[in-house]
Amino acid sequence: MKQLFVILTLLVTVTLNAQELTVEQHLEDFDIVVRQVEENYSGFTAKVDSLNHLAYINFKAELRGQVGTGAKRGRDVGAEYTAFFADYHLFITDGGFNCTQEYMPKHKQIPHYWDSIEYHPSKLACKVTDRTFLIRFPSCSGDPTIDWVKESIKSYLQSGCDNLIIDIRGNNGGQDTYYKPYLELLYDHMGTTEGVEFYNSEANREACIQVAESRGNPKWLTSLIKRLKESENNTFVIWDEETSSIEYDSISSKPIKTAIIIDRLVSSSAEQMLLELKATSHRTTIYGQDNTLGCIDFSNTRPAAQLPNCKAMLYIPMTRSVRIAKGISIDETGIKFNRYY
Repeated sequence: MKQLFVILTLLVTVTLNAQELTVEQHLEDFDIVVRQVEENYSGFTAKVDSLNHLAYINFKAELRGQVGTGAKRGRDVGAEYTAFFADYHLFITDGGFNCTQEYMPKHKQIPHYWDSIEYHPSKLACKVTDRTFLIRFPSCSGDPTIDWVKESIKSYLQSGCDNLIIDIRGNNGGQDTYYKPYLELLYDHMGTTEGVEFYNSEANREACIQVAESRGNPKWLTSLIKRLKESENNTFVIWDEETSSIEYDSISSKPIKTAIIIDRLVSSSAEQMLLELKATSHRTTIYGQDNTLGCIDFSNTRPAAQLPNCKAMLYIPMTRSVRIAKGISIDETGIKFNRYY
């Protein structure tokens, strides 16, 4: 799946300086968050339905009331509001701090080892036994680079090892491009993957047009924009295809067996990597103690609005997997491992 924006789902915590704003300013910030989410969030209709619509209305009114009495700031209540949707691709940041994260439901909380000084996965490619090679791939966001990924594969193939371990613990995504060389290495049969649908709101469409212009109007993006302009507002439009085939020209003779190691922090593009490997590689087994985080149903997050008074930034996903229309969600449980380690 091609991506418009590269967004990290987990952001570094920093100390914030509280701003002195009036109640009216806090209300304005909160109202902008609500309006942007209701008008542009690709997950809104899936997250708010006939079963919880009244609860949603009451929750929204309760939060606004807390701002109106001066009990809470607009930014904080906006973060609590976005956490209602339990989607790590929908969030508010302020000074590099993910304000939404602390309000997420218990089942979506970041695991405690994220804060440990001993938990710092870093890139690595080395032989660990005569038969086994280890690659640690902790990010799809540019470190390691694509060149490093390709070099790690070259080192593995030169090692003569039959078996390969790829450790992606801590990989919270970025761009699909970074994991594609590993997918090609492990590929052993044709598979398919679900496509995505673009939520065709006016603001989302305009953001798409701006990205296209900044990238020299690539054909794949101008084709999408043409279909968006020809479709009704506030409807979903298939990005490329409902189901896409994954097929390479050749199959590598090695590795014979591959283990992918995951943890609770694996999310977004790293989860897409797992889905594509499940679809195309019989020789790959996923090992873990936890399922992945579950941050892939709604994607292509864009900076939707800077709140005018507190200056925090709201990010909103523009696309959803076609799984959602079929009643299938990965975000609810994360991707399950095959074997416990």
